[in-house]
Amino acid sequence: MKLLYLCFVEIVEISGISKKMLYQVKAFQNAGFDVKLCYEKIEKDKIYRKIYDTSITLEEVKNRKISRQFLHYKYDKLIEYILEEKIKVIYIRYNHIANPSFINFLKTLKGKNIKIILEIPTYPYDLEYTNVSFLAKLKHSIEKIYRQKMKKYIDRIVTFTNDEEIFGIKTISINNGISLEDISIIKKDKKEDKNKINFIGVAGISFWHGFDRMLLAMVEYYKKTPKKEVIFHIVGDGDKVVIDSLKKIVKDNNLEKYVIFYGYKFGKELDEIYNKADIAVGSLGAFRKNIQVGSALKVREYCAKGLPFILSEEDTCIKEVFMYKIINDETIFDIEEIIEWYNNLKVSAEEIREYTKNNLTWDIQMKRVVDYILKLN
Repeated sequence: MKLLYLCFVEIVEISGISKKMLYQVKAFQNAGFDVKLCYEKIEKDKIYRKIYDTSITLEEVKNRKISRQFLHYKYDKLIEYILEEKIKVIYIRYNHIANPSFINFLKTLKGKNIKIILEIPTYPYDLEYTNVSFLAKLKHSIEKIYRQKMKKYIDRIVTFTNDEEIFGIKTISINNGISLEDISIIKKDKKEDKNKINFIGVAGISFWHGFDRMLLAMVEYYKKTPKKEVIFHIVGDGDKVVIDSLKKIVKDNNLEKYVIFYGYKFGKELDEIYNKADIAVGSLGAFRKNIQVGSALKVREYCAKGLPFILSEEDTCIKEVFMYKIINDETIFDIEEIIEWYNNLKVSAEEIREYTKNNLTWDIQMKRVVDYILKLN
C-alpha cells in the first residue's frame, strides 16, 4: 500500500524533529508500506516542496517573510502527484497551517477516497503564540478558524496526549519513540568522583524547558552545607534571550563553577558529555505551555542512553522507578531529595536501555497507527 508522509518543515538530519520523522517513515516501511516523504527545502532565495531522496519538486515560492507563507496555500501539484502515484493513505505532520486552501486540499483527497491521518506533535499549542510576531499571530488566528473544519475530512488524529478527541476528531494515542541503532549507551568512568552528581540537560533551549528551575534549585542547594557537589551540564542552542537569562542566574548566584554551557554538540562530543552524567534533566516547565501530560523525544533519548531522569509533566508511557517527577509549577524543588532518590535507585543503565528496547521504539509506537490503517483498508 502506498503512503505519503507529508510535513511542512525541512529535513535536517542532525535535527531531533527530522530524525523523528525519518524514524516514523522507516517504521511504516518496516510494516510493509511503500512510503514517500514530502517536505520543504529552504534555499537562499526560494522555498521548495519536494519529495525526499528524489529530484521531484512540486511547488516553489520566494523565501521572504510574507511570500514564504504562500506555500501553505498551494496544493495543486501535490494533489496531482498523489493521484498519479496512486497514494492510498496520507499521514500529515501538522504545523498549525489550517487555512482555506488546506481545507480544500483535504476535501479533494477525501473525495478520492484517500485515507487521511493527521499527527499533532504538541497539544494544546495555542499558548505557543503568546509572544510572537504580528504575522505569526495572524496566521494562528486563521488556523483557529479553519482547524474546526478538518473534522469533515480527517479519519483520525494521532496525538501524544490522552485526549480521546481533538477538534471533534477521534484520536489514536501513541508515545514518542526512539531508534536505538543511532544512540549508544553511556560509558561511565569507573574512577568517577562519588562526591559529585552530574546532571545533564540537552535541548534546543526554550523557556518551557524550565532549566531556570534547575538553576534556582541549585542556588538553594548551595546555600546549605551540601554533602555532594552538584554540576549541571547544559547542552544546546536555542532562544538567545532564554540562554542569556540562564547565564545571568548563574553569574548573579556565583554558580560558574557548577554550571557548564556547551552550546550545540553532537556525535562523539555529545557522547563524551553524556558519559559524565548521572541524572538527565527533561522539561521542567511543561506547565508554561499548559501541558500536564507529555511524551518528550528527549526523555526517550535519555532512556536509550541508560540515564535516569527528572521532569515535571506526567509521561504518557514511562512510569518506571528511573523517572523522578518534580512538581509542575514554579515551586523551587529540593535537589537533596533527588540525590536521595538517585542513591537508592537499584537499576542499571543496561536495564533502562532494555526497557527502552521493549517499550519505546518507533516500530512499537507506530503499530497502533498501522493497525488502524490496515483496518480501514
